[in-house]
Amino acid sequence: MRLIPLEPEFYALEGIEPLLELMNLIQEELKMDLHVSGVVATRYIEQNLHQDVVKVLKADFKELCFKTVIRKNVSLGEAPSNGKDIFRYKKDSNGAEDYMKLTKEIMARG
Repeated sequence: MRLIPLEPEFYALEGIEPLLELMNLIQEELKMDLHVSGVVATRYIEQNLHQDVVKVLKADFKELCFKTVIRKNVSLGEAPSNGKDIFRYKKDSNGAEDYMKLTKEIMARG
């Protein structure tokens, strides 16, 4: 499964389409499987800019965009430096909750 994490900023949003076009070109020319399963907004903060970017992302990339967003969370940054994944580091954090929700959404897609 290939996911594209996207920080909800407009420059990042502008880069998604050229990235997907490049991946399609590589796939066609080199016969490589570069299928993208979805785009997920990460480091999300409940603010106007991030809300606007996520709205555009969902409108432009409909089925490719996951409904789940990964909220910005200190524990997500601390977990790797402690040699653990978020579920073993702080299973009750927003980060763990968001990634569990994303996992369930991925599984529902099949």
